[in-house]
Amino acid sequence: MVSGRGDVGAEGRDAAPRPVISANAGGHGPIDAPTTRGNLRSTRGAPRPRAAPTAPPMPHPEMDSETGLELPTLGRTLRLFGRAALLRCPHCGGGPVLAGWFTLRVKCGTCGLRLLRGEHDRVMGSVFILFTLVGVVCYALIAVALAATDETPWDLLQYGLPALALALVVGLFPFSKLLWLAFDLMLRPVTAAELAWHRASDAEFETVRDAPR
Repeated sequence: MVSGRGDVGAEGRDAAPRPVISANAGGHGPIDAPTTRGNLRSTRGAPRPRAAPTAPPMPHPEMDSETGLELPTLGRTLRLFGRAALLRCPHCGGGPVLAGWFTLRVKCGTCGLRLLRGEHDRVMGSVFILFTLVGVVCYALIAVALAATDETPWDLLQYGLPALALALVVGLFPFSKLLWLAFDLMLRPVTAAELAWHRASDAEFETVRDAPR
């Protein structure tokens, strides 16, 4: 029989000390090692990891369209695409618009519209139009060759079509850029505020979307 405080104290002294279990920093469970005041002091003084530096925004604003997409009339559509097919500015019909066969000028020489409208992603639309035109022409020539000959000219198709496709890519390159601009202007007409914004800057691209309206 256990009686008296002395027996209880002896049993308590003989028992192994129990580890101190505390919650971790997030409160999701215990940590493995016992926590002491010294450990807490050492972790409090440890330097915290620094966040990765972020790149500062570019200084130029980007102009958003003030109006939504518009349904164009037939006459306006033909006028825009007709000007682009003549390598003229689709907006005003003037120019010059080419700095070289593969390069557009930053602005139209007549109206001052930036021919990329200040947007980096405009190259994707012109590439789509370019390869669409090349594909249409090549398939049309294949259809004509199959219809006009009794025997399929496989040698001509095998060696002539790649050469023709390469020549079309070079020949239609500037047209594709201006046709894409005409398509964009057909759905998003240039407003007076946007045209003034184009004329006020000489930068080709402007990428921060916080321009005051």
